[in-house]
Amino acid sequence: MFGVVRSAFFAVIIIGMPIWAEGLPEDMSVEQRVAGLWQEYKAAKSSQDSLTQKTVFESLRDVAKGSRGTVYEEAAILFLREGNRELELGNYNEARVEFLNSAQLNPYLWPAYSGLARIKKESEGDYLYYITLNLKGLKYAFNSRNTLFVMDVLVWLFERLLLAFKLGLIALIGIFVLKYAKPIFATTKEHFDHFDWHPLLKTGVVVGLVTAPWVLGFSWFLSALFFWVFVYPFMTARERGVTMFAVLAYALTVFFLFASYNLINARSSEETQLQLAQFFNGDPRIMLSQLEEEVATGRTSDVVYFALGSAYLETGDADNALSYLDKVSDQSDYGVLATVNKGNIYLASRELQKAATAYESAVGRLPRSGVVLYNMSVAKSQLGEHRDAESYLRRAKGRDPQLIEAIYLRGDSEATPVEISYDPLQSISRGLLGQGLGDLTNWLMRPVSLAIIVALIIAVLAALIHARSRNPRLLGKSCSKCGMIYYIPESPAHNWCSQCVNLYVRRDDLPSEAKMKKYDEVQRYSKFKRRFTNGLQLLIPGAKSIMRGNPWMGALVAWFWVLMLVFCFSSLSDIKYPFMANMNDFLVIQASIWATTAFFWLLFGLRGLWMED
Repeated sequence: MFGVVRSAFFAVIIIGMPIWAEGLPEDMSVEQRVAGLWQEYKAAKSSQDSLTQKTVFESLRDVAKGSRGTVYEEAAILFLREGNRELELGNYNEARVEFLNSAQLNPYLWPAYSGLARIKKESEGDYLYYITLNLKGLKYAFNSRNTLFVMDVLVWLFERLLLAFKLGLIALIGIFVLKYAKPIFATTKEHFDHFDWHPLLKTGVVVGLVTAPWVLGFSWFLSALFFWVFVYPFMTARERGVTMFAVLAYALTVFFLFASYNLINARSSEETQLQLAQFFNGDPRIMLSQLEEEVATGRTSDVVYFALGSAYLETGDADNALSYLDKVSDQSDYGVLATVNKGNIYLASRELQKAATAYESAVGRLPRSGVVLYNMSVAKSQLGEHRDAESYLRRAKGRDPQLIEAIYLRGDSEATPVEISYDPLQSISRGLLGQGLGDLTNWLMRPVSLAIIVALIIAVLAALIHARSRNPRLLGKSCSKCGMIYYIPESPAHNWCSQCVNLYVRRDDLPSEAKMKKYDEVQRYSKFKRRFTNGLQLLIPGAKSIMRGNPWMGALVAWFWVLMLVFCFSSLSDIKYPFMANMNDFLVIQASIWATTAFFWLLFGLRGLWMED
């Protein structure tokens, strides 16, 4: 849609014909009207006519907010871009005006607050106000009623969680591959000893088998599963348990994909678009004409009936409002909302008992809604049941104190009910969960879901079969004292080789030359093991716990480390929402993420170097 605005805008520039707010043809589209007013605004700005500039902005604001769809956002982005341009030129006063204009058009426009904060930082060096204003913009942007933005953020978040799950699994299995690399190599090479091959050929074959996933062009994820199957027989019982849990947990990525798919669909749904139109207080007359056209063409649904009833109620046409609200099915999500607004109509016409009955029905279905509880208190008050009215009012204050404060600030001489609109959280939750179990079942049968699930099942079965098919007495083990490869028959029921057992446990009287040689081997291996483990711990906090036999806590710490790294190297500008492409300052958010990651590294990475697990 923004492409239409831009095309019309450039068309006006090429033609060079002024378009005045008072003389815009009525048959022009909203996009054309916005483009014409924007050209007039730019002309007034060039001539430094601040009065005309202000007047044209007010006209543009009325046109944008009186439209259905996202024209108000696209118009706000025009001012946002202009503000960014002035900011880069160092024109702070002009940039401030443009950012304030964009925030007036869309009060949830995060980059506008960020731009104002940057002006404060660069012009006055006020870093406290800079942080405060950025946090304010963040709070407004993530308001649940800013539905489209919240949906796009959730899709962005699920994409990062998918990546973190994959990288976390690769890191965990990679640590075990490094831990058991020497015994795996020795055991694999042992199988080829009966072949009369050159030692270099044997080594080449073994290396080829170990690196097969990359040679065959497997993905990192499939390579990790391959190595897990390969390493599984060498693991301890606890290590098998934690990797089995990690592999099966990867199945959650199917549900992340499912939620992302639903959110993308819900974003363009009729329900979401109508909710946005109500949210930004579009001109009810424009909404009425558009909705009546939909009904005339046969596009009827509960959401359309509810929107029509609400629009007629806003214009004061109670009869038409009631007729459309009656058409909303009681079983739909809009049924209870229609009941509340019908109660408002009954209350206005002094049918107090019918109003109270409607509100009571709504309270039963929406017991946590501040609007419903407040309206019930108004009905009870007008019925003379003041004790019940006070009780409902206290509950309303507890559930939605901001609503009650706004009502008091409005200063009505007589308490009046509040109109209720569709809760955007319903759109978001439906976007996450779909329409029900049927949607989830259909998603699980898609190729992308089946591929993940089948790969995990095959990997689990292959690991179990591989572990059962291997004779544990023929698996090489690495002596935890000197690092030498040995086999269980050579040193039963111990993690040390026979030489270390004889020297350190049985304390047999070995020749002095053999003792000195073994002591040197142990010292060299201990130094190498300490350096290797500490280096790995610095790269991946939790690796030390995994290497030393406490894999559950180590795996959890390592996964959180990978997750934070993913967010450190992710840009919020990747959020696929129009105004995020014009966001030029993520310093506060990035600094917070990096500071949290650094603290986590100090706590679990650096501290782990001298703390025993």
